[in-house]
Amino acid sequence: MQFFRQFIGNLYISRRWYLLLCVCTLAFFCAYFFTFLFLPALALLTALTLLSLLDYILLFLSGGRLEAQRILAPKLSLGHENKVSLELHNRYPFTVRITVIDELPEQFQERDFALYAKLQYDSSTVLDYTLRPLSRGHYHFGLVLCFIESPLGLFQKKTAAAPAATVKVYPSFHELRKFQLLALSESNVSGEKKIRRLGNSLEFEK
Repeated sequence: MQFFRQFIGNLYISRRWYLLLCVCTLAFFCAYFFTFLFLPALALLTALTLLSLLDYILLFLSGGRLEAQRILAPKLSLGHENKVSLELHNRYPFTVRITVIDELPEQFQERDFALYAKLQYDSSTVLDYTLRPLSRGHYHFGLVLCFIESPLGLFQKKTAAAPAATVKVYPSFHELRKFQLLALSESNVSGEKKIRRLGNSLEFEK
């Protein structure tokens, strides 16, 4: 079961592969009426088979990997735009194209959220986005799923590049901080001075 999940279950076929397969099918269909097209059609099918094998080796057997990290604050502010960063690093020995799907908390009702990147060998990038929570509570982020393509672009390899995480959403601490600073500034500029009156305390006074 583990072998199937690692080498087959995470394999996805791209639209480019299906398009090339349609071209091969059309070539064999035409060869039925024009026999001189049979050898070119056979050559196309052979090339697609070899390229598919090479693409699979690049993605699953080359020893490369993609490293990812989700960076966000442990507390999110209610009603404000909160920044979330996805840091990616390419450990494959070739340039990769990546489709990143961050499994957002169910409170946002985002079903098609995706980010895209292209990374050369041993290079990094940071993808930023913002979230605006509208209710308090615990927000559970799922996995960061990455769909990786080699330069051939025939297959995609799905990998869970970063683990799940849970954060809490609190009332706007940005506003609370602003009100605290405002109250402090007003007390400093009001010019009021407290005067202690004798006899109003149990302490011995001179």
